[in-house]
Amino acid sequence: MAFVTRTSSALCAVIIVQYLSSHNALAQNVLFYTETSKNRHGVIDFAYDAVQTPLRDHGWNATRTDVSEGYFTPTSLDNYDVVVFFYNTGDDVPGILDSNEKAAFQEWYRAGKGVV
Repeated sequence: MAFVTRTSSALCAVIIVQYLSSHNALAQNVLFYTETSKNRHGVIDFAYDAVQTPLRDHGWNATRTDVSEGYFTPTSLDNYDVVVFFYNTGDDVPGILDSNEKAAFQEWYRAGKGVV
């Protein structure tokens, strides 16, 4: 089962890198958001590690956070071109953001930023 889980994680990482590659001019600073409010996926670390080399090869800077606090504010989001919701779990999408964080994220997205 571990092989299947790691293979699926690697495939997910490849898909994310392929998506970002097609938006090379836009994606320079990427935020990987991995917070969970329920089940924590055991492959998060492996999958995140799998995308690091391809991202660096394309000249992107990746930041990972397991918490939304301090990252989903207008000022902080302005530092990122793309947010990747990475193996999150919650009651809604994204279920782990409070109302202020959701509002900041929606404004950021409406300004033309990217979401994976």
